[in-house]
Amino acid sequence: MLNSDNPKYWIPLIGLYTGARLNEICQIRTDDVKSDNGIWYFQISDMGEKQSVKNYASVRNVPIHPVLIKLGFLEQVNWARKQKQDRIFYSLQYNPKNKYGGAMSKAFQYYLDKIGMKDSKKVFHSFRHTVRTKFINSNVSEETANIICGWEGQGAGAKNYLHREKIDMHKLYTELSKLSYPEVEEMLFPSKM
Repeated sequence: MLNSDNPKYWIPLIGLYTGARLNEICQIRTDDVKSDNGIWYFQISDMGEKQSVKNYASVRNVPIHPVLIKLGFLEQVNWARKQKQDRIFYSLQYNPKNKYGGAMSKAFQYYLDKIGMKDSKKVFHSFRHTVRTKFINSNVSEETANIICGWEGQGAGAKNYLHREKIDMHKLYTELSKLSYPEVEEMLFPSKM
């Protein structure tokens, strides 16, 4: 999957394994992929040109799931850097109305239609619902799920007293790694017969 930016391959996988919003993923710059004591993560922010986030809780650091690492995502990032590209998915064009996610949203809907999924409630954003459900079923605390996915949370403690940038990356990585999709992983990593 290397040697191009491959948004149709990587972006749904990143959504499934992080719960990130579509535009948050589409706008990721090569400099937004960082490491903290051996844990690779996405820095999601509005600091770069034409980058935006939904709210204050959306600015966060999200560990990169081990499945994405195993699939070669870091090599994809390095390839984009070697091409001197600012963004990982550089083929996606910016549109003031839909930002970088507009074309990918249409492509994802086309894919769902093509495979026969006609439920209008099933869209890219459904990955966020799936991740929330998986976190609940894996006993990941609501506060940790909120930090990983960029949900605001309730109360003054969540809004005024939480230093998201100081959250232990190893803790977030451990909790994020609980996201598991055996049926997807079987397709991604078929057993050798």
